[in-house]
Amino acid sequence: MKFPMARTCPYQPPPEYAVLREAGPITKAQLFDGRMVWVVTGHAEARQLFSDARLSVDRSNPDYPRLAHSPVDPAAMKAVQTFVDMDEPEHATHRRMVVGSFTVRRTRALRPAIDADVEKLVTRLLVLGPPVDLFAELAVPLSAKVFARLFGVPAREAGRFHDLMRLAAERMTSGKALYQIQESFDRRITELAEGRAELADDLLSTLVAGPLKDGELTQKQLLNMCMTLLVSGHENTFNLIGLSTLTLLEHSEHRLVLRKDPTAAVEELLRYLSIADTVPRLAIAEIEIAGERIQPGDGVILPVAAANRDAGAFPDPDRLDLGRPARHHLAFGHGVHQCLGQHLVREVLEATVIGLFGRLPRLRLAVPMTEIPVRGAIGVQGISALPVSW
Repeated sequence: MKFPMARTCPYQPPPEYAVLREAGPITKAQLFDGRMVWVVTGHAEARQLFSDARLSVDRSNPDYPRLAHSPVDPAAMKAVQTFVDMDEPEHATHRRMVVGSFTVRRTRALRPAIDADVEKLVTRLLVLGPPVDLFAELAVPLSAKVFARLFGVPAREAGRFHDLMRLAAERMTSGKALYQIQESFDRRITELAEGRAELADDLLSTLVAGPLKDGELTQKQLLNMCMTLLVSGHENTFNLIGLSTLTLLEHSEHRLVLRKDPTAAVEELLRYLSIADTVPRLAIAEIEIAGERIQPGDGVILPVAAANRDAGAFPDPDRLDLGRPARHHLAFGHGVHQCLGQHLVREVLEATVIGLFGRLPRLRLAVPMTEIPVRGAIGVQGISALPVSW
């Protein structure tokens, strides 16, 4: 079987995942270049492998499994590498530099500001009037506001930053908009380092006052780290908002449960949607698991959407149940490489669904479900438009 497979429904995994699971919790599939890799569909097996140091995340390794054709320059990739693509012990060293900005306490402290952002954006929706593209008018700008605050974008530059993030969201690549954001961040880092701007309690200031000042990071490494966090965080956040809203529109019978326990509802949405799918790894030592023997040099793919639909971990897994205890899902991965921004994403998603459906209880799709554009098979899953009415 070929891998990856595209979703035919925005909020359902590819039907081929069920076929793979029937062959066992770990089986083989073929990539575009003919390479055979291990695909892990079992929840317990995926959880174990996410935590296994014998699987490398180093994408600069020429043997690292690629899901699509792209030029590979190991030296160039190594030069811009951040903790996301580092194995231990380098990973832990670099991750510790930023983890303090993403703790439960820090992200909960942001909640009042996030609630206010949602309130303003929903008010704007009401002013615009239906139909409106909720993806463009709520999901993307809300994510941009959250990350502008996180990185300490000055108020005078916030409008331009939001515009650039909107343009970048139309095609999340290293295009002109992202290059302009990078230039802006580089200037800001220089100003902070030279004392021409006041240090504050934001991520850029924290990194400049700590790792940069102490010589643990070069300015280029700091910039790469920030851009990695910005791009991945923004892309995950606006796609999750869009898909979660669409899912709730298609399952309107669950809205009572949503109001009763939004925290549990968010966990189930994370499990059900599993937008950060198709996670590759490279075996650097032999691993024996589920009766199979993974050899050094073997590619391993962890399709999170498959693991989160394992009936052994979640009874009746294809049913959306907002009251389900789903906290043990793998939507953010597991182990030392678990998503750094998971607490922030939870706060943003909960604030969005409460604020949006609280003020617009009659929210509905403005077009047939079949007209909602779905992203491709590789990378973060999502949609690119969400026309709604009320």
